[in-house]
Amino acid sequence: MCQTFLDKACFEAEEFAGERQLTGNSQQSGEFPGNFPSRHRFVELFQKHWREGTGRKLGLGATGPGWSEVTFARAVTKGEFGECPETKTITAWKEGKRWPQEDSKNIILKVFFAGKSHADPDRMAMEDAWTEGQRESPARRKARLEDSPVPLKWVISRHVSTEGLADLRLHQPQPLNEEGSYRVEASARMDIAEFEHDRQDYAIGVTTVLLAVESEAYQVTRGSMIGERPTGLLARVRADGVELTGPRDPANGCIVGDLLNGEHVAHMESLNDGEAPVLVSLRAARRAFMVLGLDAQGRNTPVAVSEETDAVLNILLGKDREKDSLGRVLLAKVSMARKPA
Repeated sequence: MCQTFLDKACFEAEEFAGERQLTGNSQQSGEFPGNFPSRHRFVELFQKHWREGTGRKLGLGATGPGWSEVTFARAVTKGEFGECPETKTITAWKEGKRWPQEDSKNIILKVFFAGKSHADPDRMAMEDAWTEGQRESPARRKARLEDSPVPLKWVISRHVSTEGLADLRLHQPQPLNEEGSYRVEASARMDIAEFEHDRQDYAIGVTTVLLAVESEAYQVTRGSMIGERPTGLLARVRADGVELTGPRDPANGCIVGDLLNGEHVAHMESLNDGEAPVLVSLRAARRAFMVLGLDAQGRNTPVAVSEETDAVLNILLGKDREKDSLGRVLLAKVSMARKPA
């Protein structure tokens, strides 16, 4: 029974060197759709027994006090309780993102309360909670159980920037008329950064930067990217993003100031039902960096190419700097993803 799944489960357990346990986050049950408030109790009880390892037997390969997706699946197979669920289904039950139909509910009760009578108080409480939640379920009106929609919101990650040189921030995307489409709003700024090498002060600027938008779940809508529409920005569309060359400091040709000047980055549209993150980044090739010195008036001016200049760039663009497949240095990045509200 379900041997293929167990092989996969064992591989996952070895690959991640440990099993994911329920954290007990109080927001877990709140993530369950508010359309069906009576279902919250069943989810809370599921999480309680999951966390406490109710009914778990020895010999399932467990490494912690509670259940994991792998040990739960093994218990189903070992006890011959029914068709073995996939790990993503077990996770959805645990997190309150999928309501179990009756056959699945019976499997859950058999795993948690194996060997106990139907009159066991904990089992009865969970059975009653499922029955109460089922009264509001769309499954009573349809031949098969449907997933309940989970309300989602955009969550923006902590941004990464290059101090003094590049900064990039995302703002809440604005929904468009087309379902699953959004306007990407951002703020991006470039400047000239001071740098010390061998007790000598330098300044470093960038003459060209690439702005890229990447996601496995969304794509940029055709014609919506800056550089594809009239904005007045010094922008040119490339295969992997938009190349920006301004605004420039007339004294040295480096980009200084607001890259977007209040313009939105692009429109994006959903590719599938997934919710993979959207990553926005600023990158620059080595040739785009300019090492600057101070002239007699204290202004930043280009420094002639020399071994010293190369040494400064080698330090700034060294192995520790994140680069893409073309060797461009990551100057700033920030991502966002839709997550349960």
